[in-house]
Amino acid sequence: MNKSSLDSLAAALKEQQAATARAVSQLRAELSPEALVALGKDKAADAVKAATLEPSGRPKRWVWIVAAATVALTVTAITLRIVRRSK
Repeated sequence: MNKSSLDSLAAALKEQQAATARAVSQLRAELSPEALVALGKDKAADAVKAATLEPSGRPKRWVWIVAAATVALTVTAITLRIVRRSK
């Protein structure tokens, strides 16, 4: 083997090592706790949106029912408290 062949092999090896180092650092960044938490938050937000919203963006029927029941119970509780205090 001549010197130029050895130099080209050494250069190729150095390039492969650099590519491996870049890939490892990218994987470390993607698998860092902060990145995984951000990914989990995004997936949780998407799951909540899918469970509560129609594809058109309007709330699903059960969301309206829960909201109406909550308002009705709150109004009833306030009314009962006012009536009990006035006695």
